[in-house]
Amino acid sequence: MLFKPRTNRNADKAALSKVAAPAITRPTMKIRGGGGSLADTIAAANTLVEAQLGKFRDNYLLIRDEDALKGYFAQIKQVKKFAIDTETSGLDPISDSLAGVCLYVPGYKAAYIPVGHISYITGMPAKNQISLEVMAKYLQEVCGPDYFIVMHNGKFDMRFIKNQLGVKIHCDWDTMIAACILDENEPHHLKSLHSKYCNDGKDDYKFDSLFKGVPFPLIPIKTAYLYAARDPLITWELYEFQKQYLNPENDELASCYDAFINNEMPLLPIMADTEDFGIALDMGTQSRLKAKYEAKLREIEAKISDIMKPLESKIAEYRTGQLKSGQRGVKLDEPINLTSPAQVAVLLYDIMGIKNPSKKEERGTGEKILEKLKDPTGLVACILELRGLKKLLGTYIDKMPDVRNKKTGKVHCHFNQYGTVTGRMSSNEPNMQNIPARGESSEIRTMFVADPGYVLISCDYSQQEPRILAHVSGDEHLIQAYREGKDLYAQMSSLVFHRSYEDCLEHFPDGSLNKEGKRLRGMMKAIVLGIMYSKEAPSIAEDLKISIDEAKNLYDTFFKRFPKVKAYLDNTQQFARDNGFVKTIWGRKRRLPDMMLPAYEISYLDGGTKSADFDPLDFSSGEQEIKEVPAAEKNRIIRELKSARGAAARIFIEKRWAEKGYKVADNTYKIMEATRQCVNSVIQGSAADMTKKASIICYNDPRLKKLGARICLWVHDETISQVPEENAKEACAIISENMKKAADILCVPMKCDCEVMRAWNGPTVKI
Repeated sequence: MLFKPRTNRNADKAALSKVAAPAITRPTMKIRGGGGSLADTIAAANTLVEAQLGKFRDNYLLIRDEDALKGYFAQIKQVKKFAIDTETSGLDPISDSLAGVCLYVPGYKAAYIPVGHISYITGMPAKNQISLEVMAKYLQEVCGPDYFIVMHNGKFDMRFIKNQLGVKIHCDWDTMIAACILDENEPHHLKSLHSKYCNDGKDDYKFDSLFKGVPFPLIPIKTAYLYAARDPLITWELYEFQKQYLNPENDELASCYDAFINNEMPLLPIMADTEDFGIALDMGTQSRLKAKYEAKLREIEAKISDIMKPLESKIAEYRTGQLKSGQRGVKLDEPINLTSPAQVAVLLYDIMGIKNPSKKEERGTGEKILEKLKDPTGLVACILELRGLKKLLGTYIDKMPDVRNKKTGKVHCHFNQYGTVTGRMSSNEPNMQNIPARGESSEIRTMFVADPGYVLISCDYSQQEPRILAHVSGDEHLIQAYREGKDLYAQMSSLVFHRSYEDCLEHFPDGSLNKEGKRLRGMMKAIVLGIMYSKEAPSIAEDLKISIDEAKNLYDTFFKRFPKVKAYLDNTQQFARDNGFVKTIWGRKRRLPDMMLPAYEISYLDGGTKSADFDPLDFSSGEQEIKEVPAAEKNRIIRELKSARGAAARIFIEKRWAEKGYKVADNTYKIMEATRQCVNSVIQGSAADMTKKASIICYNDPRLKKLGARICLWVHDETISQVPEENAKEACAIISENMKKAADILCVPMKCDCEVMRAWNGPTVKI
């Protein structure tokens, strides 16, 4: 978080008494693995836990009867502030079970309430636990708006409490999200954050490694509570540390606090609700696509086999060691494993003798490298197609039935609210954002469908990021194009290429394709996107398949026509050099500390060296110590580094000077990477803020609630909702207007494209 860690910790002021409770009836749990091995693992872990954590036994409460629970909740009702955490049997809030609830009230001891522990010996529910019904009753009483609730990764706990206890609890401060707002560049695990900022950098104990993956419900309660009760306590301590910095009175972070309170925290329950709601999977479509792509896979495998037949003798020579190889020792499977980079390298570069133009990765087998190889046999193209088909099948088509929840029959994707350092959302299990959006393989999206009687509404921003560029740069040409409702890329093309606007459109007025207009518009789109993603001329040249000189000329011409865009790029980078961060339109920070580094840092390896020269004006005894390398010496080393051609030459220079006692740090690559992220962080980060803001507006819209609209998915700037088919027309209009409303901060109008369909990416439905 780039702050000085706090050393003092809150002291617990009082304790609650523990009273034994009668046994309760619980469902049985199957225990996998040999009983002896499981018992041995738990027994050994118990011994270690007792040795490491036994000293904390009196610091926490273990609540096993209703009277003690009632007393603890009386303290919650008095203080009206608490932290909460859960221990569970797994990571699926719908299908897995609660093992226990962990609570901390400021001024009192942290407590663990077991609700679902199972005896690892008998497989039966452990004795003296709180029933789910009783736990739910007391939690429900403290879920009102008068209570301030703190969690870490609150979405997980909110979902478990809702699905397993039927209580819809809220979260006022999520310390994980706050940590992302305060410093997006560091790990955001609870214990590492607490150790760094609240515990003098001391490592917290590693509980998971002690039990080697044993499900938490099987861990004996008297051992489990030593670990579990501490989590809400350290969550609260982390919150107290964070609020010192993340508050409206702190001028440096006031805008970040605003983004946290008004954008990130209101989004949290929406994401939890969306994950619980899920999206239906059409198994018929899945089966059809599986058969189709497996047939394609067999076809390409047969084609590869035919192409490789003439190579059999050379392959045999390699296996017997007769063929000289640049990578001897690589064993070739029978048949050759084309998913193995090492085996593919042998096949292409040794057996086939293909020349790789890339000097950096002479034996590379990545997609971009293979696309550049000249291969008259067509094998390289087949290998790329084979990889693509296996990925589609393995990652998406075959995987989906396993991902589908057995209880609901739906796919419940996991959304990461702060999925990237720019604040953009991401998803996993499955990663919906990686499913192809274009081409034939985009049909994979059609596996995801609306419930019977419902339709899906896909609403995404049209040219969201270029519109943000127009706003932040203040360029009159860009702003005018959007205000006049023109095609931005066509308008820009007309200015750069000195053509009429109509000549640069992708289609003629009669709807027929304008090939030249499409080409010019495509080039301009690549330039604009390249600027926003800080691509340089070589990358643009590669994208457009033109020379580097042509790409550079396009860049230069663009900046002459749109000088305010160039000025914005330069000003943003300079701001980052001066301050170490940039801000989104909504004030959220993206920290780029490498921007403030010197290009080169020269120091002595031992931190200082002694000089034999004696300064007669220095009356201190002993030899003088020189810690700073003289400027002349620094400049000499830096001149050598600047004149070096290539990374290898720079490394050689660094080693040579190291032998003389100098430590040379070349920061130019770090600075270059940070520079590339400056503008992109503002534009992509602002787009992320806008999409989140739009989701909050749509979710809370009373009319959409009445119409039965529910958010199902987010994919970058696209929000997918489900609504009863008869309400689709009205819901579509409201969603579009709400998304535009989220962008009202821009000086250009926002446009949203809406489609209504029964299957994602499927045929549109007339409304």
